[in-house]
Amino acid sequence: MGLLDERTLETLDFAIIRDRVVARTQTQRGRTDASGLVPLSDFGRVRFEQSATAQIRELVAGSDLVIARAIDTREATGAAARGTRLSGQ
Repeated sequence: MGLLDERTLETLDFAIIRDRVVARTQTQRGRTDASGLVPLSDFGRVRFEQSATAQIRELVAGSDLVIARAIDTREATGAAARGTRLSGQ
């Protein structure tokens, strides 16, 4: 995060924006990932992420696409990775 110091982040209300993102998540994994967000300093990566966001917004706006509610699968995928039989529930 070399380009931004704490004062700059405070001026930009970054913590408030991040809290809004966290509040919109649907799973614990999403909350954990969103809580760890930091500003990007690689402008190529910023452009890539903005483009990806614009593309999904366009896809959603231009169709009747419905994105289903997320389900946290960490426990089941961890069990499967350990070779545990899944119950199918």
